Amino acid sequence: PMLGHLRHIVRSRTVEDIFDRSVAALREIGLTRVYFQGPIGSDRSLTRNTASFGFPETWQKSYELNWQVHDPIPDAASRIGGPLYWHRLPSSVSLSENELAYMEFLREMQMGQGICMLQYGNVSRVGLIAASTDPDGPEVESIDREFFQFVGMSSFMRFCQLLGFSGFSEMQKMFRETYAQKWPDY
Repeated sequence: PMLGHLRHIVRSRTVEDIFDRSVAALREIGLTRVYFQGPIGSDRSLTRNTASFGFPETWQKSYELNWQVHDPIPDAASRIGGPLYWHRLPSSVSLSENELAYMEFLREMQMGQGICMLQYGNVSRVGLIAASTDPDGPEVESIDREFFQFVGMSSFMRFCQLLGFSGFSEMQKMFRETYAQKWPDY
């Protein structure tokens, strides 16, 4: 059945299909709550689009308004070549007061434990997949990390294939509209 899930993901025809099929595959192994984010970059102030399935709606709304700039998880994930448990950040990660407050907010939202991974695609696209078990479910460490990784890589690969290069054109347009107006006119 796991191989079948991966086949369904890479044969998805829409982004919504990718999300639905990826969430279904991860639920099969006990990861009942999933979110996808992108684009991920070093500038935390740039909006990360978030598609959340099963996590509290309060978290998603508050994240976009208040917490995105204080979220250390994508930065920490960039130091790891695979899945990362966000409740066990590498010792090399030193958290600021605001980042510690965000991690506490996750615990309050019953999101204290989870697994995540950066995903890399064409035209320098970077996304994040993150998942967790139900608050009263099994420990996230008991979940099949490799299958989580396969689902993440397959879903992002298909996402990039569906977008093609159009996403890059949109990114360039946004860059021109957002930043070019602020540059001096020599």
